Amino acid sequence: MAITFFWERARSIIDIVEADVAWKEAKVGYVAQVVAWYLVCQNIKFYLCPRKELKSDTEDETFAKFKSEMESVLDYMETTCSPSGRAGRGFGCVVATNSFTETRGPLLSAFTRFNQQVLESMAPHATPTFRALDVFEVGASMPRETIAGHGSQVLHLWVWTMIFGGWCPAEYQADSWMVSFQGVLCWAGNAEPSLCPRISYGNDWHCINSIPCVMKPVQAIETTPTPDKILVTFKVGMQDQTVSPAGVHVAGSFQDWDPAATKLLDSDQDGVHELTLALLPGFYEFKFINGDSWDNVEYVPLECQEAGSGHSNRFLSVESGSFGTTVHVCFAGCAPCAPQPQTTTMQPSTVTATSQIHGTTTSTQTIPEHHFVPVDGGVGRACRGSSNTDNRAEHYAVYSDANLSDCKARCELTRGCVGVEYSTDRCEVWNRSGGIQASINLTGFVCLGYVMRTMTTMTTTTTSLVLLEAFEEVDGGSGRACRGSNAGDNLASYYTVVPTPSLIACQEECLALALVCVGLEYSLGRCELWNRSEGIDTSIPLAGFTCLRRREVQSATPSRRHFWMANVNLSSRLCTEREPADVLFA
Repeated sequence: MAITFFWERARSIIDIVEADVAWKEAKVGYVAQVVAWYLVCQNIKFYLCPRKELKSDTEDETFAKFKSEMESVLDYMETTCSPSGRAGRGFGCVVATNSFTETRGPLLSAFTRFNQQVLESMAPHATPTFRALDVFEVGASMPRETIAGHGSQVLHLWVWTMIFGGWCPAEYQADSWMVSFQGVLCWAGNAEPSLCPRISYGNDWHCINSIPCVMKPVQAIETTPTPDKILVTFKVGMQDQTVSPAGVHVAGSFQDWDPAATKLLDSDQDGVHELTLALLPGFYEFKFINGDSWDNVEYVPLECQEAGSGHSNRFLSVESGSFGTTVHVCFAGCAPCAPQPQTTTMQPSTVTATSQIHGTTTSTQTIPEHHFVPVDGGVGRACRGSSNTDNRAEHYAVYSDANLSDCKARCELTRGCVGVEYSTDRCEVWNRSGGIQASINLTGFVCLGYVMRTMTTMTTTTTSLVLLEAFEEVDGGSGRACRGSNAGDNLASYYTVVPTPSLIACQEECLALALVCVGLEYSLGRCELWNRSEGIDTSIPLAGFTCLRRREVQSATPSRRHFWMANVNLSSRLCTEREPADVLFA
């Protein structure tokens, strides 16, 4: 798969594979999805864009470059992707549109335009082994499975089944089988900090991919009555339980006792999870499960077990000719749960971030679970920086957006955005590292701060150093500049400099480079990402600087081949008999 910014690099990937003797006998295929960064550069004007000329282009100019570069590479791909070509004889080739992104206005129009060109440019090349796939349309059909344009595992896995023409063995492809997604982080709605113990930084889209989701075939269960089947409704009250992130399930003799296959839903949020099935008349045993494994099965009281069975199961007799039946009990009980006391006070839910904070006299305040927060009431306010006179141009970028929703969407897609100011057709996306701290009264304006759900505001009486869990201080960290083997060892080849608005952002940039980045030095928007194979051994005192070392990276920057190629065992996650796929990064 070509994970790359621009089309010319896709050509390079094919050349690398064809020239590498290690791949000579490999069965190969190519997946190319190259759209987003043309617009990230031209429309959003992201500061890390590697092609600076696109930032000053009009959309038409960038579109012309995109079309020309893409069609040149598609012509080049045709040789290997044709039915008689190497990839054509292997897994084939897929060219995909951009993934679905939850945006509106001009940016959505631009994505639509570029995606349509992908499909049009692929049309003359299309063969059974060289296919176009409209990933944007797939994502749009399940919009709740994306977070600011980043897909959930459900969406990713479903797209890959399309790319490979189905992963499941033939015996699971009959009408009586369906796909079940199992895992606490399969769905975008599950992206909560408490469910992401491996992620101590970043945003919800980091969270949703941090724990594997398993896609497996399960036998479909009918929910429509027929002349010979009876509707049975299962209801279980969970008011006295902490419901598992995996949900509530029922397992029984009617579905081969699979603890993860049959999920009950609490659609009206009353604490009662329910499901209606169509079952043949007969005698059934079953149990409810708080989760999707037998580790969390209920203990059924003796008085409602099947007498004499020795299995401690619940039981149900479905009578022929009946109009239906309902089972309604409290989890681990024999009767419905007792009514819950009513309350008239509603409090917003809050979440608190966890970071390692060094300093004194630190107070914290959690932020409610919404992204945009009105500044001084929001409406009729114009944003300002540190005071009501601080309106320096470097605090924000100005765009022409048709409405406030488009302006907010642009902020969500912009790294370092701290808020927006909107007036008629004018959008200011603020990037001031200290955030929006003040506002002034101005009719026709709206000022909103942008706060992620996992963020905590902190007020300290002394300078604080905020560390993500993956980092440790070098010689105290604060007031230190990084060095190699000794105080004078500061070769330019040891690091790459990138602009970042904060120390946290600098740490995120380092983590994004996986094993390549061994640590960082940060000062006033300047982030040095260190790649010295022996790591950061020492530091020197220097006011205004911070030096941090990656905890888990000991030494040895990986070879170029290691950096460009990573083996991903997709078969461990999906119902497939295929060999693990090799993914090529550029």
